[in-house]
Amino acid sequence: MVEVWISDTGIGMESSELHNLFHGNSHVSTDGTEHEKGTGLGLFICRDFVEMHGGKIWAESRKESGTILKFRIPAGKI
Repeated sequence: MVEVWISDTGIGMESSELHNLFHGNSHVSTDGTEHEKGTGLGLFICRDFVEMHGGKIWAESRKESGTILKFRIPAGKI
């Protein structure tokens, strides 16, 4: 398996926001650090790509401390 981490030092998220982050029945999009708007669709697409390759995607975050997005896929799939 190959595991990739992408981190930022942005505004972070509450645990309730993390719970719904990758679920298609929920729309999560907040203002970014510079108050930019997002569609909330990017992580749904990432989740689909990772899962299509037999992997797993998740995020870890704390409010005001940034977020770490992680995914793991089989090494033969990259």
